[in-house]
Amino acid sequence: ILIWATGGLGSGLGLVLLLSCAGAGLLLPRRQALSYAALGSLHVLGFAAIAYLRGDGVIWPHAGLLGAAAFGTTWGANILTLRANDSAQVAYRARRELMDLARLNEVIIDRLHHGVLVVSPRGRVRLANAQACELLGPAPRGTELADLSPELNRYWLSWRGLTQIELPTVRNTHGDRECAVHFIPLGEEGAITLIILEDLGHAKARMQEMKLSALGRLTAGIAHEVRNPLSAISHAGALLAESADLPTQDQALVAMVRHHAARINAIITDILQLSRQRPSIPETLHLSDWLTTFVMHYRT
Repeated sequence: ILIWATGGLGSGLGLVLLLSCAGAGLLLPRRQALSYAALGSLHVLGFAAIAYLRGDGVIWPHAGLLGAAAFGTTWGANILTLRANDSAQVAYRARRELMDLARLNEVIIDRLHHGVLVVSPRGRVRLANAQACELLGPAPRGTELADLSPELNRYWLSWRGLTQIELPTVRNTHGDRECAVHFIPLGEEGAITLIILEDLGHAKARMQEMKLSALGRLTAGIAHEVRNPLSAISHAGALLAESADLPTQDQALVAMVRHHAARINAIITDILQLSRQRPSIPETLHLSDWLTTFVMHYRT
């Protein structure tokens, strides 16, 4: 109607059709957008036909170009919309993956055996895992390191000042537990600091376990070496017991030797079984009989 009221296609108002076609290409699916462009083109050609029948001057190439421009504008806008949607989907998937990775990192850091602190250049805690909170106390985001642990803050300031520190330890931690401190710079020019707190109690417990394991292997080796001469003693005692000319008093001594050799052999067998670390096998016991046997062995 506006095109007709302003003097037809020659007025230049037909270019407004391109704006509506671009909006249709951006907002509508491709098939509906092209249908809208076709409807607009038909209107343009209809106006041109009416003007021709009335005897007005009509520039048919102008009408054709305007219809083609409507289709082209709609098609181009629709392609831009599809690409924008694809980019939005890619950005959404990337955001979800980053969120999943961030959550995974939080779970991994929270389950570490060492305490982990991330400190900003101003000395404020950005991240603290559960082990760090157990060692130093509650450390919500934004806590001043100086308030959390003055001793640790002093070590951190010395480290930032390029002062050489040989494996500092923090003793006045939450729960009176001693831990070793490691500083690692992160970001550009060490913008933030990763502080790792290693609980020396756990390290000492692991060392103790290693010592006990080595001691168990050593004990098993000694027990195996002791069994060889013990077998010779037991064999010699058995030969003496078979002698007919052995006095009664000597027979009692031989029986004593054989009895205690058997006891030592049983102890060595128990030690070797413990060193082999076989899986435990459930067994049903008659408690009265077992206690009687235990008391008898204990008394002897």
